[in-house]
Amino acid sequence: MNLRRILSCILLPAYVASCTSWRVEPVSPAQVVNQDQPSTIRVTLNDGSRFELDSPVVSGDSLLGLVKDESYRQRAVLLADISRVEIRKGDALKTAGLVVGLALLAAGIASAITFAGCDGNLFCPER
Repeated sequence: MNLRRILSCILLPAYVASCTSWRVEPVSPAQVVNQDQPSTIRVTLNDGSRFELDSPVVSGDSLLGLVKDESYRQRAVLLADISRVEIRKGDALKTAGLVVGLALLAAGIASAITFAGCDGNLFCPER
């Protein structure tokens, strides 16, 4: 495997996943779903229970979606029973830190591979 492919495999997860976190939305659940159209939301009910919904939609006085768990079943919740809604948002600072950290790690690995057979000699002749 060449060096470019190794570096790509190391840096790809940083690009794909990036750093995100759940952010509480200060507006009503209906506004969040209708305006932001998130693919997934985290719902906290008035009783304190919390779950994630895929493909959320507002229908009348209810929030509908597929519960993100092993059942992946459809669930409807009255909007009045929801205490807060969160959506995933990217954090540019965390993402930049992760990318820089992974780049430094990749550079270290590349250096170790390059100088592996040099017995501590920084001016190792080409092989």
